[in-house]
Amino acid sequence: MLVDSTIYIDLLRHGEDIPFVLRPFLLSEQLFICGVIRAEVLRGIRTIEMRKELSDLFDLMAEVPTDARIWGKVTDLAWNWIDAEPSSP
Repeated sequence: MLVDSTIYIDLLRHGEDIPFVLRPFLLSEQLFICGVIRAEVLRGIRTIEMRKELSDLFDLMAEVPTDARIWGKVTDLAWNWIDAEPSSP
């Protein structure tokens, strides 16, 4: 499972213990991380202690490599997901 950065941010805002919340998925090795999510979450952390805790947590997850091909697919999926008609710039 690749948890979106918005989930981490919401958990932090509500004072949740992220490692505890994600523990079942960590134990079953079902959590993944990618560079974009890592950067989005860690850039907003205010304390060095929390940054280290989350960085260590992310290091336990399998890293999903992302390249231009993947980002092209993400763009296509996102565009199709919003089900919008193409608009002119």
